[in-house]
Amino acid sequence: MKLQRNPSVARLGRRGMNVFNSLGSNYNLGHIWRALTTLNHSNYSQNLISYLEKRYQGRAVLLYKNREAIRLGLEMLNLPKDSHVGICAFSCYVVDQAVLAAGYIPVYLDIDPQTLNFTADKIPPLKAIIVQNTLGYPANINSIKKFCSKHNVFLIEDLAHSAGGTYETGAEVGTVGDMTVLSFSQDKSIDAVSGGALIIRHPQIKLATFSFQSISPSKQLQDRLYPLLSSSVRWLYPTKLGKYWHWLLKKLHLLSMPIDPEDIQLQGLPHWQAKLALEYFNQLNQINNHRQKIAQIYGNRLGINLRFPIFVKNRDSLVEFLKKHGIYVSDTWYDTPISPVDLCPNSEHVSHTIVNLPTHINISALHAQKIIHLVNQWHQSQ
Repeated sequence: MKLQRNPSVARLGRRGMNVFNSLGSNYNLGHIWRALTTLNHSNYSQNLISYLEKRYQGRAVLLYKNREAIRLGLEMLNLPKDSHVGICAFSCYVVDQAVLAAGYIPVYLDIDPQTLNFTADKIPPLKAIIVQNTLGYPANINSIKKFCSKHNVFLIEDLAHSAGGTYETGAEVGTVGDMTVLSFSQDKSIDAVSGGALIIRHPQIKLATFSFQSISPSKQLQDRLYPLLSSSVRWLYPTKLGKYWHWLLKKLHLLSMPIDPEDIQLQGLPHWQAKLALEYFNQLNQINNHRQKIAQIYGNRLGINLRFPIFVKNRDSLVEFLKKHGIYVSDTWYDTPISPVDLCPNSEHVSHTIVNLPTHINISALHAQKIIHLVNQWHQSQ
């Protein structure tokens, strides 16, 4: 990862940087304004449902979280109690919780450390399987689909990392499985602060009627304020005031949090957030093209790269080194795989060596070059 000399990089270094992997990194002033002012019209939800059903060729249901979509999809399968559901061992723990909430047993599938996805030859007997296309890198969907067809296994595609991506076959992710789930949560490619969707593609799975809880006005206010408040933290972070402001917002529970370990109820998506999600879908090609451009600066790997992974022996040292230069890359879920220790050795190893570099829309080419420059500096010091 050697960076060629670039005078602009040195100039950026003298000015300093303020780069985050998350903490509302997708937002600009336009996003802040729309989150604060978008009305709550029911037709916004219907517009998003129509768009999703056309794009993914299935019946769509909108929910407040991706994990709720996973839970609902699994419950609609009506599998025998305690059925086994395969999930990626290197993933966010809410996937595991969604399987448990549906009444099933998660089976952790170890990853190939090169692709960050599991492969069909390592899949044990299951009733259903969830493919996540880790960080935007496409899984070998052909072999997984063949396995599922041969063994009557339901295939669920989770697009939390990969909306708008394509498999090596040329098929768009989300158009192959029996079901598709999407995330519209903070820092995803489709960022409505919160949100998710379930797409039912299998013709024999009936769309049952469920009663969804409504999101409280206080929670919706948190979500509406999140782009403004998270941006204010990032703007202030080069000073000590930013850290104190961040601490105070969390202490007062004013920042909307993407993960609530006790909250996996089925909740409806507010209409105004459906409108925000649809706006992101309309910009998805532009967003993914930007991510690919930044990823190509970091290095060439196939995928849309929700974040770009590198692997180092002393990760904490690199994270601290980058932090001193205003680059904050520690705020992600990847430091602990959801599988038990020693059950999935590849996932365990990757979880201790991976560092994810940002590719979001607010990362410029110059930012990416500076980040690589700093990573090279750190390597030379080791």
